[in-house]
Amino acid sequence: MVGMDDPSPSDCVAYAGRMGEIVNLKQAKKRQARERASAEAAANRVKHGRTAAEKANDRRAEARRQALLDGVRRGPEACQDEG
Repeated sequence: MVGMDDPSPSDCVAYAGRMGEIVNLKQAKKRQARERASAEAAANRVKHGRTAAEKANDRRAEARRQALLDGVRRGPEACQDEG
């Protein structure tokens, strides 16, 4: 067993090429959780989100609707005249 005690430099290089990357499991789990949360947030934005223009348009439509209703609303004096 001559080669086992003193590996040649070529053996070390060949072995180093087969080694995997050293990974900190705590950091890997945190990174994976962040990526999962980011993907879920993106899906929720698509599912529930509206643009600022859409929200502004809805506010304008609601204000227009309220103005129309206020314009045709009968006041308390109109009810007294009938009765």
